[in-house]
Amino acid sequence: MYIEQAYKGLIDNWRYLVGILIIIVVWQFLGSFPLLAALALEEGGMSAMMSNSIGKMSQVLGSNTFLFYMLLTFVFGLIAVFLVVKFLHQQSLTTLTTSRTKVDWKRVAFSFFLWASISVLFIGIDIYFAPEDYEYNFQLEPFLILAVIAIAMIPLQTSMEEYLMRGYMMQGLGVLTKNRWFPLLFTSLLFGLLHILNPEVDKLGYGILIFYIGTGLFLGIITLMDEGLELALGFHAAN
Repeated sequence: MYIEQAYKGLIDNWRYLVGILIIIVVWQFLGSFPLLAALALEEGGMSAMMSNSIGKMSQVLGSNTFLFYMLLTFVFGLIAVFLVVKFLHQQSLTTLTTSRTKVDWKRVAFSFFLWASISVLFIGIDIYFAPEDYEYNFQLEPFLILAVIAIAMIPLQTSMEEYLMRGYMMQGLGVLTKNRWFPLLFTSLLFGLLHILNPEVDKLGYGILIFYIGTGLFLGIITLMDEGLELALGFHAAN
């Protein structure tokens, strides 16, 4: 029923092609302007920009400032997804989110707190058994800034990925292919490959992409089985 929610809007093939193009342009190009402008104003920023190195750009701006601008691109992307769905497809944001009559925020909260609790538990166990792998580096001011950025913007970043992958693309590909398997597998693979430029991939190798693809597959499965994005939205934000 979740994929069939797309039929409550306009589902012409060209609309999805134009929609994806608009989202990419707004997310990757317009959304990058604030970051590029901030780099241009800093000494060494142009060099870091030309090198396209996340590490160098982070050093120039400072890790918290760089994180803010990186997450800001996803805010642009999320707005683009919502506008494309509302005006190009004339579909409600509720039907993009769920097959229920309204968004079930209790499901979002349940998924968030369940996975957050499990994650904290496993991290705590790891610290207990391997304390040498961790370094105490608490600094109040940068921590508070990081906390504000993370709490305010990371849920927007993860929501943008969910609404694009498990929402817009899953429904669109489902309409185009008339099945659920192709949208599930394609969006899971694409979700994993979109993380290929993440810093941890450079450190740990491409094998970690299996984790991202597997996570995308899991989130896609629970979206289809629960007939809505709510559980995936909560899980992804907590993760």
